[in-house]
Amino acid sequence: MKFCFFIGYSASGHSVIGAIIDAHRNAIVSHEIHAIQLIIDGMGKKALFDKIKTQSASQSRNRCSAKHTGKGKLHHHSLGLHQGKAENIRIIGDKRGGATSMAFISNTKFKLEKVRKIISIPLKVILISRNPYDIASITGVQHIIDANIGIRNLIKFLNEDEIIYIKSEELIRSPRNTIIDLCHFLELEPYEEFLDICSNHVFENPSEPRHNCEWSILIKKAIKGIIDECKWFQGYKF
Repeated sequence: MKFCFFIGYSASGHSVIGAIIDAHRNAIVSHEIHAIQLIIDGMGKKALFDKIKTQSASQSRNRCSAKHTGKGKLHHHSLGLHQGKAENIRIIGDKRGGATSMAFISNTKFKLEKVRKIISIPLKVILISRNPYDIASITGVQHIIDANIGIRNLIKFLNEDEIIYIKSEELIRSPRNTIIDLCHFLELEPYEEFLDICSNHVFENPSEPRHNCEWSILIKKAIKGIIDECKWFQGYKF
């Protein structure tokens, strides 16, 4: 068994990818319990894993993810697969991206060592990016700057085989291939029923909220600087 957690930014597609993993017959991924912070605060392995399983099952029954509620909810759990009821669990974890990045802004080495000690199984970290102009149009530039501190700090202490970089837009352009790559990283079987249903579940077109905002030259220049500094943002333009 391996423990999976997310880093990245708010409004970047973590919910969809978390739900896809949770739909796999050998995986359980809860939404928004902030597992890393719970470990840092002292929660033990058994209590955490029980909470993850309970949360996954509860959200599966409610047919939506934690923050997608109300009139415009997105049915991230309506996949008809294994949400909340995995068998022979090989991956267990939680989807909380932006806040997890923030958790590693300070005392990163100590916190990661605590996670490794408490969890005591291999780690798998998923970094999801999106066009930073779109992220900034929703969260503000400061959110990206702050999250980047935690992300850079954490990556320094991870092995190459412990982290995968996924672009939200690539998931939309090529869902099947992206999901296959994710399965290989997590060491999960990319079986056909899972691939077919999850690939069809991904939105057909990415939203681009950056076009609904007015941008100052200074802000656009700041985001361009962020793109140049971060390999996971390479290739993005306004």
